[in-house]
Amino acid sequence: MGHPNMPMYKACRLCDPYFFLENRSWRGINDNPPTSLLTDVKILLEPMVTLKFIDQETLNNLCEELQHYKEICVEKNINFSLLNTSNHCDAISNFWNENKKRIPLWYDFATLCMLLVPSSASVERVFSVLKLILNDYQGSSHNDIIELTCQLIYNKRR
Repeated sequence: MGHPNMPMYKACRLCDPYFFLENRSWRGINDNPPTSLLTDVKILLEPMVTLKFIDQETLNNLCEELQHYKEICVEKNINFSLLNTSNHCDAISNFWNENKKRIPLWYDFATLCMLLVPSSASVERVFSVLKLILNDYQGSSHNDIIELTCQLIYNKRR
């Protein structure tokens, strides 16, 4: 659990609307007693600045939009405890698609978090497919041909 990326993944919890409901998981970040939502969110987002996923200006802008984000979460009052994992992910995606214009900075942050890959398995799959299609004689192939072939093989497997 002491992995250096753990604080980054903890920050990604902010993209779950259920996180902001009263008496939920935002209280007492990092084993510290709760202070305020704004302070706790800054504590969670700081590793994203340190790891250069966002800059300090983005952090400040997210904090400015935070109250509006929380109000939307409370307004929607989505109860994820009744959903299985797949439906939970779909509900989060739907939430962000519905609110991307109301809280655009948080939408961008959520999109960034959704792109983070928790393991190298997907990268290893791509290299496996590339190993199938590339050989010594294809060194001069155009990148778009290689990309298209890779996509066709990958999609065929699904």
